[in-house]
Amino acid sequence: RRTADAPIAMAAAPARESVFLFTAAGQAVQVRVHQIPGEEGAQVGEITGLRGEEEVVAMLALPQPEGEGAGPNLFLYTREGRCKRIAVAELWAAAHNSPIVINVEEGDALAGVLLCDSVDDLLLITRLGQAIRFPQEDARVMGLAAAGVLAMKLSAGDQLAGAGLCRSGREALILTTHGFGARVPVAQFPVQKRYGGGVAGLRLTKNHGAVAAMAVVDEEPEMFVVLNKGPMRVIRQGDFPESSRAGRGRQLAALADAEVEQLLALIIPKVKEENGEAPEPPPPPPPPPPPPPPPPPATTKPTPRARAKPATADPPAPAAPKPAPRTQSPQPTTKPPTHPTTQQTNQPTTKPTEPTNQPTNKPTTQPTTLETIKRRVQKQKDQK
Repeated sequence: RRTADAPIAMAAAPARESVFLFTAAGQAVQVRVHQIPGEEGAQVGEITGLRGEEEVVAMLALPQPEGEGAGPNLFLYTREGRCKRIAVAELWAAAHNSPIVINVEEGDALAGVLLCDSVDDLLLITRLGQAIRFPQEDARVMGLAAAGVLAMKLSAGDQLAGAGLCRSGREALILTTHGFGARVPVAQFPVQKRYGGGVAGLRLTKNHGAVAAMAVVDEEPEMFVVLNKGPMRVIRQGDFPESSRAGRGRQLAALADAEVEQLLALIIPKVKEENGEAPEPPPPPPPPPPPPPPPPPATTKPTPRARAKPATADPPAPAAPKPAPRTQSPQPTTKPPTHPTTQQTNQPTTKPTEPTNQPTNKPTTQPTTLETIKRRVQKQKDQK
């Protein structure tokens, strides 16, 4: 009837707690959260034993009540307008048997389940836009097998579409099948007695379609819109236009040309542990993420150090030529001329030019040649 990945219900719960699935036939099935696969998920029948034709209409995370107090209760309502309340403690006591929590008449079906953790009034809306608000006490707590009482008078062809608790400051988010939405303060709905005709909650036209769902919220929840065709879409509470009771609302841009089937509001509760100071353990998990960032800088630092080491190794190389001039100092003492000539070829060009420019060698050679010539001339004269 809808895409395989489209959700039917959402709930937030710790792994050691349990969630309860409620079917259209009025049966409740307990499932341990740790038994539900995390990523790919699983078919409902694989973890609950329900048959494929049994439709799940609601899911709630219900901690097991402790102490002797009455504890919270659940408000159940059917499409044809019946309602009742049951004690959560009684549901837990029979959870191992997957009990029937409301006796649904033929042609009727369970439409929704609401956790009543306060004494605030109940607000119900129909598919034709009629709404009624009455105290919880008007729908008294009954046994699991009871069929309940009538919640409001429905016109022909009308059915209940949603319910919520009228806490102070809350708003009713109403969404139609053609994507029209309205945000109405719950204070605008008058308190009546149960099984009344109600008042106009949203005026509908042919363009609006019918009311698909209603969520009563007091904080910014995660809002998911399930469509009859196509993927699920996410909207915010602020996307709903402000409206007065019995207003027409406005079509949401994100839902233009879409056929809405359900509106899911996911509010993550603050889970309390056995110890009162349990909420403080969650902060420690954030510190582990910071350690990963430091390792990357550590890897970058050693690399520049490795490069700096070869730079320091280069200076010793120029120190090597320093001992060379020390070897030249004893060589000038050697008399053989062959050594200085070989040294001059190996030395820089500036050094060999110095001995060539010295004039001392030339005067020594010139006088020796003149004397020899004079002597030879004198000898020739003497011989004559």
